[in-house]
Amino acid sequence: MKTRVLLVDDDAVALAGYKRNLRQHFEVYTAENAAAALQLIENSEPFAVVVSDFKMPGMDGITFLKKLAETNSDTARIILTGYAELKVAVDAVNEGSVFRFLTKPCNSEQLLNAIKAGVRQYELINSEKELLEKTLKGSINILIDILSHLNPQVFKRANKLRDIAHNVASVLKSEEMWEIEMAAILMQIGLVAIPDEIVAKKYNGESLSQQEEELYKSYIEVSGNLLKNIPRLEKVAEIISGGGNTTASQILAAVNDYDTLINEGNEPADALELMKKNGKYNDDILAALHAEVVGIYDGLVIKAIRLNELEIGMVLADDIRDSYNKVLIGKGCEISQVSLIKLKNYAKFNKIIEPIKIFDAE
Repeated sequence: MKTRVLLVDDDAVALAGYKRNLRQHFEVYTAENAAAALQLIENSEPFAVVVSDFKMPGMDGITFLKKLAETNSDTARIILTGYAELKVAVDAVNEGSVFRFLTKPCNSEQLLNAIKAGVRQYELINSEKELLEKTLKGSINILIDILSHLNPQVFKRANKLRDIAHNVASVLKSEEMWEIEMAAILMQIGLVAIPDEIVAKKYNGESLSQQEEELYKSYIEVSGNLLKNIPRLEKVAEIISGGGNTTASQILAAVNDYDTLINEGNEPADALELMKKNGKYNDDILAALHAEVVGIYDGLVIKAIRLNELEIGMVLADDIRDSYNKVLIGKGCEISQVSLIKLKNYAKFNKIIEPIKIFDAE
């Protein structure tokens, strides 16, 4: 599969020439102005490299590439400029909004080499991101999996918050998806410092004394403090603590508050209405949350299966309990390798209530 490259120039003849020379190397797209390019970028898969002419009607090339950098920071951005605009182009490179500049006229070989360098830069950034996500997220998931068996109720909620936060962030096209997911899960870490009886009362919708409520709420601060000194998790800690009041921290706060209202016995529509009346939540986040709540189980049915049919990746439609009614894994949790092994080992010495209910596609 060829790498996607976008060329932007108001000269249709020049665009046709670029495309003709580059199409054997890349999957080439073109746009004749910045507005058309931004629309194309918004409605398509990411481009590895975007090359733009400087002088164009309406928005000039550097302004366009700076705007692109706000939403597609990984894309390598190259500017084509004349000598008269050379200082502007150099400044843009120094600011970090442009990866490289080429002076016009630019021959095919120069352009090809610059785009190849941009592709390498794009691939390097994304390979580092992929390594970080796989390594760190995998390690965190193992930790969460172990902790989930220490307090199934707490980490049942963690999984639910992660899923809702992920879907809300997707609707809002957040570029901090990984950080938001991790924050939703790791936010619960601080609950290990809260007495179990207080956590249980809160999760069961029971009223807490003022002192108990203050102690319970401190778990968010505890979580942030535990994580802020861990390399690569500083941003996650900031989202949890609400530092900077960013969109990511607002998403997490809204999802957490919504779930708290549900645990207190409110219906989803009533919880959303209460949040709307509160006035502290971003309208776009509330709209995305509403879309998630309305469609969370669309296209799914509940299916009853035996323990030996349970597979990694299945999502529970009800708690898995033993014959003493003890919750082993909570409703809404996704079955992992560790949890599947634990269940099978547990079943060798104890009775697990069957059938097990899961969500399945219609």
